[in-house]
Amino acid sequence: MKKYYKILLNVLIINFLIINPINSKTLPPGTGGEADVPANVLILLDASGSMSNRTTIGINYNNNVRAVAPITNTGSVLVYTQNNMRQVNQAGNSLENIYSGRPTLTNDWNRFMLRDNAKKVVYYNDQVFTYDNNDRRLFKYNFTNNTSTGLERIGQRFSQMFLNGDNLVLMNHVGANYYVKDLTAINVNATTCSPSRNSILDRILRLGQYWEHPQFTFNVDASGNLIAVGSLDRRTQVQLYKFASTGTCFESEPSNTYTTSLNPIHTPSSVVGHPTDENQFFLTDSIYHNLTKISVSGTTITIDASVGRSGSINANYNPTTNQNGIRFRNPYHIAIESSSSRIYVADERNRAVQSFDYNLNFKHDTGTSTSMSRMRGAQEAIQSIVTDSSLISSVNFGYGLWSDYRLWYNSRPFTYYGIRSVPRNTAISRYGIDWLSRYSWMRHVVLYGNVNNIGPDRFPGFEMWQNGRDRGYPCSNVGCIEVQVNRDGAAKINTRVSSAQPMYGTNANFFATLAEEYYNHPTLSPIDPNSDCQGNYIIVIGDGEFTSGRTIGFNKIQQLANRQNSPVKTIPIAYGTGISASGLSQFNDLARRGGTGDAIIAANPAALKARITEIIRNIQADKLAFTAPAITAKVGEGGFLYQAQFQYRQKKEWLGSLSATSMTDDGELANDFTWEAARQMPLPRSRKIWTVLPTKDYRDDLNNFTEANSILINEQFESLGIEVGDYHSDAPTSSTNVGTARCSNSGDSRTSIQDGNEDDIKGLISFVRGEDYFDYDSDCFLDEPRLDDNGRHGYLGDIYHSELVVVGPPSANTNFIKKNEEAYFRSTNNYQAFKNANENRAKTIYVGANDGVLHAFNGNTGQELWGFIPPFIIGKLPLIVNPSLNDNNALGDKGGSSAIYGVDGSPVVHDMFIKHPYFGGTNWYTIMMVPFGRGGAGFSVLDVTNPEKPLHLYSIYNDSVQNEVLRMNHLGIVSRFDYIDETYSWLDLDEADTIIANYQADNNVDSTCNTTLTTSCYTGRNFTLPVTGLTKTDMTIFFDGIITTAYQVSQNGSSTTISFSSAQTYNGDTSGTSLNPNNKNLSISINSDAIARLSTNLPADYDYSKLGETWSSPRIFRMPVTSNKDKYVAVMGAGYGATSKTVGSGVFVVDLDDFIDRPGSIDKAISVSDKVNGTNVSHEIINSVLANPVVITADQTTGINYKGALVYVNDLEGKVTKINLTDMTETKAGLRTELYDSTVIFETLSTSTNGRYMFHSMDSAIGTTSKNLWLYAGTGDYERVTTKNNNIDNLLIGFRDKDFPYYEDVSEIYSPLSLFACQDTTDDGTGIKCPLDSNEEVVIRGFGPVTKDVGWFIKLENSQKVVAEPTVTRGVAYFPIYEPTTSLNQCDPGKAFVCAVDDECGTNYSSRLGTNDAANRNQQCLYVGSGVLSKLVAFGNKLFANIAGKSTQDKTDLVQLNSIQEDVEAMRSSWREGNF
Repeated sequence: MKKYYKILLNVLIINFLIINPINSKTLPPGTGGEADVPANVLILLDASGSMSNRTTIGINYNNNVRAVAPITNTGSVLVYTQNNMRQVNQAGNSLENIYSGRPTLTNDWNRFMLRDNAKKVVYYNDQVFTYDNNDRRLFKYNFTNNTSTGLERIGQRFSQMFLNGDNLVLMNHVGANYYVKDLTAINVNATTCSPSRNSILDRILRLGQYWEHPQFTFNVDASGNLIAVGSLDRRTQVQLYKFASTGTCFESEPSNTYTTSLNPIHTPSSVVGHPTDENQFFLTDSIYHNLTKISVSGTTITIDASVGRSGSINANYNPTTNQNGIRFRNPYHIAIESSSSRIYVADERNRAVQSFDYNLNFKHDTGTSTSMSRMRGAQEAIQSIVTDSSLISSVNFGYGLWSDYRLWYNSRPFTYYGIRSVPRNTAISRYGIDWLSRYSWMRHVVLYGNVNNIGPDRFPGFEMWQNGRDRGYPCSNVGCIEVQVNRDGAAKINTRVSSAQPMYGTNANFFATLAEEYYNHPTLSPIDPNSDCQGNYIIVIGDGEFTSGRTIGFNKIQQLANRQNSPVKTIPIAYGTGISASGLSQFNDLARRGGTGDAIIAANPAALKARITEIIRNIQADKLAFTAPAITAKVGEGGFLYQAQFQYRQKKEWLGSLSATSMTDDGELANDFTWEAARQMPLPRSRKIWTVLPTKDYRDDLNNFTEANSILINEQFESLGIEVGDYHSDAPTSSTNVGTARCSNSGDSRTSIQDGNEDDIKGLISFVRGEDYFDYDSDCFLDEPRLDDNGRHGYLGDIYHSELVVVGPPSANTNFIKKNEEAYFRSTNNYQAFKNANENRAKTIYVGANDGVLHAFNGNTGQELWGFIPPFIIGKLPLIVNPSLNDNNALGDKGGSSAIYGVDGSPVVHDMFIKHPYFGGTNWYTIMMVPFGRGGAGFSVLDVTNPEKPLHLYSIYNDSVQNEVLRMNHLGIVSRFDYIDETYSWLDLDEADTIIANYQADNNVDSTCNTTLTTSCYTGRNFTLPVTGLTKTDMTIFFDGIITTAYQVSQNGSSTTISFSSAQTYNGDTSGTSLNPNNKNLSISINSDAIARLSTNLPADYDYSKLGETWSSPRIFRMPVTSNKDKYVAVMGAGYGATSKTVGSGVFVVDLDDFIDRPGSIDKAISVSDKVNGTNVSHEIINSVLANPVVITADQTTGINYKGALVYVNDLEGKVTKINLTDMTETKAGLRTELYDSTVIFETLSTSTNGRYMFHSMDSAIGTTSKNLWLYAGTGDYERVTTKNNNIDNLLIGFRDKDFPYYEDVSEIYSPLSLFACQDTTDDGTGIKCPLDSNEEVVIRGFGPVTKDVGWFIKLENSQKVVAEPTVTRGVAYFPIYEPTTSLNQCDPGKAFVCAVDDECGTNYSSRLGTNDAANRNQQCLYVGSGVLSKLVAFGNKLFANIAGKSTQDKTDLVQLNSIQEDVEAMRSSWREGNF
């Protein structure tokens, strides 16, 4: 369903690389320059009629598939159908050129014949050999020089042909002879082999008088023995015979005979041997329509596995997760490719090729196709962009659509819709309707803009914003700014773009006027005129020539690009297969006049060529850190402070740094680093980089991520629909532009570079390992190690948001007070023996980096031990490849790549007593969960008990673009669970699809609007949505952005019928001349509950469809499941859903008990609903749970009688939810409660106006005075830290859960009042407003009096924001604060502060941290430098924080403070540091 969009998606991503040269990864906020001011991007989508044209996705072979031959080491296959042979990319279901400009091999008389080559196609050393039974001759085609050669005419008909080493074996079923040809001596005739009369081989060869369907099938085993499989005894059993080699021919009698019954093998149609095991075979059967794996021993054939039964396949066929779903219709021929461990089956009557691994797991099929309109492809591509958090965090998006006038004509003046006609020549000269010059008989025309009075003298443009309809004015189908460019634009685009519908022509003046009037608007323009570093862009997506308005429109675009201040640049995308040479010339002219060089081209689903000529100016780089330092020292012993930092660089991967500094027992630091990991990284080819690849076991040497495994790795590269770009090419772009071929004849790359991406796939692998494949130093030596600016190893990726975890000898507590503690579980399950066995385990540092690698370093020396690339992160690595940066026309240095998010989440470790999938039995192991953070919506789970021998247990990923949940188990087997879309438009309805097809098939079809579905217009009440099981409560329908409820819903087979109360019209005539009514914009939104219910291929325990980017780190504990049983689970926020209302707003409880049968299964997905139009505020923030949960168990504090944990999570909307994951059955009030109950206990009354977003986690403590559980949080828009205005009103918050340690449902009566029930201690430096002593009441309308004793809050000033989670230690809560610059130029860096607040009273203690300088004398918190702080880490009486900017202290990359000494019982909020 979502295949076609991928092409445009790649183009759009590349465009955003222009806008943000470090690619989709956001520059660090608060550090000055472009990092601080989001770019403005207005997407203008062509809505002309040709955007309804459909494009086929996939291949139609059109004839029965009779042979398949894999091309070694490429992932491609040769497919033979009747009189035709094609080269096919099996994973992509796409055609490839056999030779440049040659897509197929066909009959080439006397040189190459393809009339009957069934089972007789063999690939050998860049040549393909075929044997034509009609011509009775052997032929050869050479791929290297595109030559065909007719070889010897043997004069026989053959049933099969296969390789035995360098020999080609041809089996004959007309006589008893067979032939063997030595391919190394091509001019020597084939050897005739004649078995002894009446021998077994002779009898077999004389059985089949029908050469096309013999009773036996042949091949060779791994040792070169001839194999014959069939039945000699009238099919009472199946025999497999082995005939030993005699050199060229084979023995006449078998050396071994094996038999089996006739099920599941009956009539073998083809057989192939395992490439390394002479006793294992794969065969197809034409009676049972299956694929079977067998092994032989003694005299017996053993059936190891068998898949498939008779059945048809189509474009939706995907039995990846269900072998029972595999179907064949006469599987006719089988072949094997050893380098990728793939089996290929020519599925004759399904007209398809299916591929499998050696365990018969389905991989891919080719030969099926579907279609999608260009508009739908563009819509899905745009939606994927505006739901990518890494893009929307650094870009303000807006959206509009455009087409052309609707036109009526006459031979004399006339009036229509109140608009007077104009002469044809006036329409041409004044209004740019150029195409009218070809039609002299159209003497007078009315130009109509789909809204009354939008005629020739009033173009679509932008005058004002209609708040009621939330779109620009004027607005019509021919031109409209649908979404303003701002922070929330992406969310609105996600829902509105699907309603765009194609009609009319393409008027360049329309999109230019929209852009010009919007960007130049005196009050509503998104441009900040004071911020000189801000980028402003227009992306124009069009699919053909501009039919009118080109001269006028292009002039306007040029004027925008030439603005003296804040220029606006235009990036055009020439999209679809309808772009002519003149059309492409127009697009290139538009790009040049828009200041961006040449246009981007997205031709079709099989090819994407993007040229980008402008390079954004260099950005000054500094060393930055965004994660908190890690400390392994102990008070009284000393140890290390570890710092992870990075250096960001334009058009290159950012440099990572991990260092260790010695620390004394009282927290004093040494003057210099003890070690720096980046300086001592192994050479790229000496590193151990591993992942999970089928058939390439990582456990041998932890080093299977190598070029040698490029085919298997490329399958992972393409798993998320992103192809590796053609970075280095051999052929110049043109005679005047070398383009990406600049290295083809220089450096060390002269022989390795080739056209296509095979070399780039291998190059990307080597780049990840550390080589300079993307030529950062512009010398074209591509296999040298990358170096930093100081000539040292420079290939450790940036460690941006991932926090370090240090794992040494097991150290979890076994001293318990009560049996509800995990310490009791450890003590009764012999944890001590595990500790003793691993007491000398080396200290190892684990941390994720944005090179896509989870790194393991020796904690004492800094040496890299190994790097693990999560299998689903591999699918993101192709985003690194940006061919535009290698273009010879690029400005500045040549070479470069795009920086991405990789393993950006923080790993979590816990010692667990589990049944291991590799070792069986139940024992103790150290298990690590690795969330991907901004790298993606997933996580991996590893066993790191032995840091020298890590094991992958499973990985989970939610691909919300392709609507799939992916799971890989410990064996590397991937299961895919798909689910339905959340938005639909006219183009998804069957009636609209039919009439569009009618019009495209015949532009002169009857245009009458009726219900017959035979015309180009449908008018009726009933419309069909091809999704089964929907009800009215499952959906929300919008017409022109306004909700309608005037419809009913019913079921119609596998579809849902929507019956409107009045007739609706969809006009498929997109010419612009039809007199039929215009289409309304339609959008159908499906709610999340319906998506879960109707996604029948998505089991409930794998419904990760709501999982967003996993910013939230999991917390692991033992949860009760029955009265006498508990188990390990992980609780984690659902992550960042960006603009999706169905993703991210929830909490997952993940099973960690079953690693074998149901790895990664969900115990419970707990929804945290969006707050809409609440009691006190109008709410518009799309919710997500980004923060780490606060988990309170009996191991952490006294007075707890429950098993399990009470869990507290805060969300983006500023709510705090309490979840019962305990064995409690009664609340404090004696009411019934159950496992998984949840209640909102606090709200900050957030809006997008006051900016009280909660991006960061909370901390917790037991108050010494109150003995209550206290929770501490801060608010602030972390994605827009530099935003400043008088409406921003952020808070520091401390509040208590008075019901703790009990669960109580208080959502309805408590949470809306929680902030009102807190004391405002903003100006309190003495404790006079302490809520513990408060009797003050506030009266709330509708609720009565509320006592202000729940907690406290401090209001931040000057648009300040909390930029990391607070830290509570010794009675004081510490908050890291960022204040935007006071300069009008937002490109200047802001200030960093630390606020210190009494934990229970909210008294501001910041003055006790130190004294501010004169410039900051009036600040309420301590000024510590410029830039953004990390979380503060406490050690003894010291506080440490990294700073992305410069500290005021001697060590400019670190803030060190003496903490304030108070009393508190703090909660241990995680197990990431030292306690497992």
